[in-house]
Amino acid sequence: MRVQVGDTDSVEALIEFLRRRACHAERIGGDAVVVEFPDELDPERELLELDLYLAVFRSTHPGVEVQIAR
Repeated sequence: MRVQVGDTDSVEALIEFLRRRACHAERIGGDAVVVEFPDELDPERELLELDLYLAVFRSTHPGVEVQIAR
């Protein structure tokens, strides 16, 4: 899945955050991150987990906009 980050300075912080949660996260372009989960989950569950992770990231990084690119 792809995540757009509103602040390019926060991309690395998001990558580190997701990696600490055992996700594979890699920067693509200046403001986007591709995220893969280590276990094969159904797409709906991956979307739910990523949405929850991003909610936590937003709460710990006020003012940084992150959203799943759909």
